[in-house]
Amino acid sequence: PGHKADGLMVLLPKGGRLRVVRVEGRTLCSFGARVCLLLHLEAAGDEAGGSHGSSVVLANTHLSFPNSAIDRMAQRRQAVTLARACQDFYASCSPQE
Repeated sequence: PGHKADGLMVLLPKGGRLRVVRVEGRTLCSFGARVCLLLHLEAAGDEAGGSHGSSVVLANTHLSFPNSAIDRMAQRRQAVTLARACQDFYASCSPQE
């Protein structure tokens, strides 16, 4: 009781063009137990061991379904929280000068 079996997953091929630099899970809200999975991905270097390419932050989540006005408000709050989480995560992944 009170435990959800939901989860999030991102699948990338082994030896593919993207390398996982960092992964972080965050709670978006306690209502509905909504969470997000944030990944910092980097393009793999060339076969000669050259420098790595560009990077990207990928967010995976499942927001509440807007069945009612209350759900729509909750979904908006979740989206705002997700946007902030992405910004914070991106800032923590960026090289500090």
